[in-house]
Amino acid sequence: MEHNYEESVTLAELWDKLWKHRYLILIITLSITIVLSLGLYFGLKGQIYTSTVFEYEFKGIENNQYPDNTAFRFKDLISYDTLLSVKDSSSLYDEINVEDMYLDPNTTIYRTEAFNSTASDVILTNSEFMLHIPYRYFDYDEELARSFIDDLISSVIITAKDKNNSLEIYNYLDLINDNVEYLDEIDYYSSQYNLLISSMNAFIDTYDGVRIDGVNMAEIRQELQAAYDNYYTFGEVRTLIINESFYKDSVSYISKLEFRISSLEKSILLNELKITELETMYNNLVAGSNLQQADQLLADIADYRIQNVDYQYQIDEYEAVIADATTGELSNVSAEFLTIINDYRALLNEYTTKYNDFYLEILDNHTDVTYEYGSLFNVEGGYSIMLLGAVSGVIGLIVSLVVVFIVESEETKKALESASN
Repeated sequence: MEHNYEESVTLAELWDKLWKHRYLILIITLSITIVLSLGLYFGLKGQIYTSTVFEYEFKGIENNQYPDNTAFRFKDLISYDTLLSVKDSSSLYDEINVEDMYLDPNTTIYRTEAFNSTASDVILTNSEFMLHIPYRYFDYDEELARSFIDDLISSVIITAKDKNNSLEIYNYLDLINDNVEYLDEIDYYSSQYNLLISSMNAFIDTYDGVRIDGVNMAEIRQELQAAYDNYYTFGEVRTLIINESFYKDSVSYISKLEFRISSLEKSILLNELKITELETMYNNLVAGSNLQQADQLLADIADYRIQNVDYQYQIDEYEAVIADATTGELSNVSAEFLTIINDYRALLNEYTTKYNDFYLEILDNHTDVTYEYGSLFNVEGGYSIMLLGAVSGVIGLIVSLVVVFIVESEETKKALESASN
């Protein structure tokens, strides 16, 4: 009991001593708290950085490519040229020092990593990235940082959308001019029609029933095929051109026919070589009593001979046209024929535009950037002034107590010295 009493007295005395120096403790604690917290805050402020997790979506990103198959290098996003181009895009960024930002080792971008659930291998995602930029380059201005980072990241999307345009299908009709003979012109129409149908089929296989303004690609393809079915076939128009000798220039027209005759003659010679080879194989199979395979060879030989008959018919037809061709600059082309040609041109141009517009809108709709948690960036690193103030306050209090104990120690020492004297 005596021990507890003496301890309580000691604690009471301690409290009295602290209370006696309460103003000194308060002054020292507050002084150190203010000076130290401000010093630490401004000293550590430079370590604050913006952190953005985002993901790109555009055709080819999974293969590190833009839609036109050119290389997509994500580290180019923080290249000096890219940073400078964003700065130059708006007067808002005039005060941003992109030179120092580029050289700062804390300006980084990297792919996020994911771990396979069944293995220890690291799997890099194809399109999710982490961007860090020191906050001081934006003068700690949230709106300025938000605007610059958004423009920086979106610059890739702008590039990707521009490159989407390169995926428009080629239009063979652009090759047609006044010097292109009708025979070649109808070939261009045929090529464009076949390109449209194959491109539409590929689109449908990839995007299935995606609709824009209530229409999907399958319906557009059906419209094109239905319209073509109401026209002359390309083969019928070629026959009409030959039979009626429709041409723009007789010399050019005859040259085209002679070229076609030469091509057909080469095809006939090639078929004759194939027939000779197949006949040799047939004789060997018959000699070996392999009659089942021999029958197939006979069918192939018959097909090549039928082709040659058809090729020879076309040659005779072309030679007859050449013999009767006029030497005038222009032939007497019928109004009905010109209507057919013009209708083809209008139809194929219309559906080429429809396909390209539809395809590019789908690509543009899927060319975007998303941010994790829906936030453009978070501020990370450094410490808040409140936290630093609390830590500084504790340090200030400890220092003030030490000072009080030193003061009390000196006063006690002096009192003892006085008593001894």
